[in-house]
Amino acid sequence: MHAGDAFVPSLALEMLRVATGSNSPVIRSDKNGIQGVNFSRFRLPTDRQGRLWIYFNHTDPERYVSARDVLQGRVSDDRIRGKLVLVGTSAIGLLDLRTTPLDPVIPGVEVHAQVVENVLSNAMLSAPSWTIGAEIVTAVVFGLAIIIAAPLLPAAIVVALGALLIAGLIGMSWYFFVAHNLLIDFTYPLISSWLIYLVLTFVNYFREQRQRHQIRSAFGFYLSPPLVEQLANGEVHLNPTSCPPQIPDSPCTAE
Repeated sequence: MHAGDAFVPSLALEMLRVATGSNSPVIRSDKNGIQGVNFSRFRLPTDRQGRLWIYFNHTDPERYVSARDVLQGRVSDDRIRGKLVLVGTSAIGLLDLRTTPLDPVIPGVEVHAQVVENVLSNAMLSAPSWTIGAEIVTAVVFGLAIIIAAPLLPAAIVVALGALLIAGLIGMSWYFFVAHNLLIDFTYPLISSWLIYLVLTFVNYFREQRQRHQIRSAFGFYLSPPLVEQLANGEVHLNPTSCPPQIPDSPCTAE
């Protein structure tokens, strides 16, 4: 955090710095912003504002020791000796309850504990600046592919290919998350590609409706209504070799 003219580490980071006997953390940055923080043997990836991506896990009662039990001497020394200890509250009225992706409510002190665990177990998540470029390039490639393929292929094949690509992107994102702790969000490419497909579908629909209206207007005075409807629906082919003089330059003889 930026306080006045100084950068102040978070509680978890300061605990680890003191525990390892390190000097002040070194902030790594480039033209895109902050890239991470180094201290001792740890290299913590951050976002451009210096915030950590936490790999949350479910709350664990084994992390907790009752302060009352400690004060009354019911906790062995081995339970605390050599440990990093955070003192916090869990009562609802003290307003230090938080929500994580895995738990609707946990004490705020456990968020700090999970940050410490992430760092010590080298389980921090990261979203490097290049991931934004990868998401944009993926969205552009998918959009162009849909624009090119949609007019050439049947709709069923386009939908099937789109479903395969969606499954592939989701699987790839999950692989990077599980195997490399990388956060690559393919939501934007998927949404943009789906919107492009919907726009093309509606454009083709309105274009076809306009063509049918033009056919009905052109031949409504010269052909029977059922034949005009068949013509508008593409069910009748016209022979352009014999046109009545009332409609010059128009194919008008039904076969």
